[in-house]
Amino acid sequence: MLAGDLVNIASRDFEWAEWFEAVGFIHGMIPALPAVGNHEYFDGIARPEGGQLMELSVLWRPQFTLPQDPDLPEALRETVYAVRYADALFVVLDTQADRYFEAQAAWLDKTLAASTAKWTIVTMHHPMFELLPRNVPGLIDTGPQRRALFLPIFTRHGVDLALQGHDHTYGRGATYAAPRRPSTATFGDLGTVFVTSSSGQKMYPITAGRWDQFANDGAVLRRAAENTPFFQVISIDGDTLHYEARTATGRVYDAFRIDKSQRGPNRVTELPTEFDEERHFDNTGPYEDGQFDRVPPLPAP
Repeated sequence: MLAGDLVNIASRDFEWAEWFEAVGFIHGMIPALPAVGNHEYFDGIARPEGGQLMELSVLWRPQFTLPQDPDLPEALRETVYAVRYADALFVVLDTQADRYFEAQAAWLDKTLAASTAKWTIVTMHHPMFELLPRNVPGLIDTGPQRRALFLPIFTRHGVDLALQGHDHTYGRGATYAAPRRPSTATFGDLGTVFVTSSSGQKMYPITAGRWDQFANDGAVLRRAAENTPFFQVISIDGDTLHYEARTATGRVYDAFRIDKSQRGPNRVTELPTEFDEERHFDNTGPYEDGQFDRVPPLPAP
């Protein structure tokens, strides 16, 4: 599962060639469930309300064969979809397509209501609870709209796990009913576990407030890291989901187990890792507004 931003420049064929080369033989053996990120969209068309109107890369649909639900608008075909695998339903949302948030919310509500799967895992690019400030000039903050539309559906249908990207840092927490602060060992009823992670070298620092601004949503951040690429290994066995976040060298940085309850809220147990303290240190390389402005221009015709 890939939570978006597979490449940096949406329709640059060379970057996609690098991505497919890196994946190598794996795609011949294991199905891929990719989500689109903002970097899979091409920006350059001005919005009437300000900022940029972004269009999906012309390379996305020709490269992937993904489910096409007739209940969705045509613009969301192969960017919003659901796949049932064994006893889990995997749902992919397109959080860049804010023009279609209401259509996605209606589809998500209907899809989850009809599901008979024991587990529900959602992947989307933009996190439900951000780890970075959202005051970037020229960019529209869609976080309040995402939370207003999607979070009640997650809660109503008991989404177990949400896997997200975009913030180029690491954070794992959950929503709880009447949670206490992280310094205590007691929490309310578990809602959804939310993970934000990045596997690339481009990293950003976490805002000082962390998830404090989302306390009214019952969100509690339990583990974070800066300037560290991760990949996740997740397994499901019956009523148990086991999660690990590993560094590029394979060391376990974060781990937990979710025990499924059919008569009440799930239970989450944090497991031992190879790191006692959170990893927080300054970024080792400068970025100019998060963009690689030194990409060579295309040759003149």
